[in-house]
Amino acid sequence: MVDFKPVKRQLLYRSVAEQVIRLIEEGHFKPGDRLPPERTLCEQLGVSRTSLREGLKALSLSGIIESRAGSGLYVKTGNPGAVLRRSLGEVRKTMHELLEAREAIELSIGKLAVERATSEEVEALRDIIGRMERKVRRGQSFAEEDAEFHMKLATCSHNQLLVVMMESLLPFIMNWVYDREELVDPSEVVRLHTNIVEMIAAKDPEGTAASLREHFHHMRKVIAEINSQL
Repeated sequence: MVDFKPVKRQLLYRSVAEQVIRLIEEGHFKPGDRLPPERTLCEQLGVSRTSLREGLKALSLSGIIESRAGSGLYVKTGNPGAVLRRSLGEVRKTMHELLEAREAIELSIGKLAVERATSEEVEALRDIIGRMERKVRRGQSFAEEDAEFHMKLATCSHNQLLVVMMESLLPFIMNWVYDREELVDPSEVVRLHTNIVEMIAAKDPEGTAASLREHFHHMRKVIAEINSQL
């Protein structure tokens, strides 16, 4: 049996991708080989289908594996390290474009949230921040709460298309940032999110836009630091 190892809860999709790369480099899978079915991979890696698919999607986007309609996933290269190095520049460009798109969308969300968010929705956002603060005090990751905050903010727009667009963009950026969580300043993240909520609660469109822009300025700095270490 191929030597898969259960992965740790944190950074699940990245751990999935790294294990598949390791097995390719060690010769367990060769170019043209079919990967095991999803159910088998989930059981052996100890991850959910969502985490597995995110990891495999990252490998597919990098050109390491490929999907064949009606057949499954196949190894495309026997030298994934070289492929990853070549694709790094493309990944950086993609991250820049994803963040640019997300900022444009979230500024629209913020404008609509000022007009449409109910008091209950504002309190729900504050509750998420409260959970983030408690996790910060305990030294725990608050990646889930961060993602939950931005999806809840999207629902405050009362525009389903904007919600769907955020659902599509958010996972890629969150995974990229929280893969290097040690570079994220927890107190600063909480402060930035709090500012956004309080500006929405005050029905202040200019303040909301300014708070969101400050948030994205911070994100760009974190991503630039991540990129500098790759």
